Amino acid sequence: MSIRNQQILGRAVFGTLHGLKAYGNGMLADAHSTPGVFEFGRNRNDPLHECEEGQPAAVFCRRIEAPAHGLEADLVGVVAPSKDEQGRHGFFGACVAARADRLTNQNSGGWFGDWTLLEDDIDSVFMKANESFGSTNGAPSLRPYPLLAASNDQKIKWALTTDDVRLLHWSIEWDVKIYEYMQAMAFKEGTKHPTILVFGAAVAGSKSLRSDKYDYYVQNLRNKKNERSRQNSVSSSNQRASAEQTPDRLTALETRVIHLEEKVYELQGKIQSPRAVPPPPPAFGAQQAASLPTVKVVIAVVCGALLLSCAILLGIIFWR
Repeated sequence: MSIRNQQILGRAVFGTLHGLKAYGNGMLADAHSTPGVFEFGRNRNDPLHECEEGQPAAVFCRRIEAPAHGLEADLVGVVAPSKDEQGRHGFFGACVAARADRLTNQNSGGWFGDWTLLEDDIDSVFMKANESFGSTNGAPSLRPYPLLAASNDQKIKWALTTDDVRLLHWSIEWDVKIYEYMQAMAFKEGTKHPTILVFGAAVAGSKSLRSDKYDYYVQNLRNKKNERSRQNSVSSSNQRASAEQTPDRLTALETRVIHLEEKVYELQGKIQSPRAVPPPPPAFGAQQAASLPTVKVVIAVVCGALLLSCAILLGIIFWR
């Protein structure tokens, strides 16, 4: 499975009609019952409404959580201003839910996605949302469409971590991978600033994306990804080396087991064969009888060693 498919947990469209509506699939299949996680402001003074209506105004990422399931994810998408059915300020948009980037407690391993691979998905869903957010008898309409059909729908109640919003702006003329920058900021500040809106031009209260601080965030993310890749390579190499050594260890154990089996058969033959144990002379009968338990003890020890070797052999086989 590709990174792109691994990191997308679901897709959703949302917008204000008569109130905020949302539809989703995958882990966002219950979006219609928790539309609040898609709220971007309906006040005419909100930065979103400084932009041209109906056009992609901002790309965004938003950290959401489902405490009952122990889950965290990042919504990554596009949002645009619009009017609701009564002509009031509103919005519509589309997004995907991506797995939140995480390190393990040992500051290694974990998961890192690649948000630059999400752009085509987001654009496709937004175009469908734009088409659906048309006019039906003079009123806007946002309705589910085939793109949202999914076989892995899950009813999960998502919620915002906090209401904090960070506003940024950038220019298409800048040599900036906007989704990579958002991913880097979400990784570094997603808990403190769960919602990040990045506009295509400066709006009230926004800061420039071009800064040493955000450049550092991107470099930090790249370093973490490279570190994880190296760890995965080392782990894969160790597994291959272990797999190559295992046949040699198995051959040695098999040889030892065969040798022990031969010893057991030899001892059993000595006990059961009439020629191997002639009738003892009367004077020494007690001494010979006493030696028989000793032989049995030896056999028991050998059998125990045989069973232990077999257990080790089976353990190695199943461990592989």
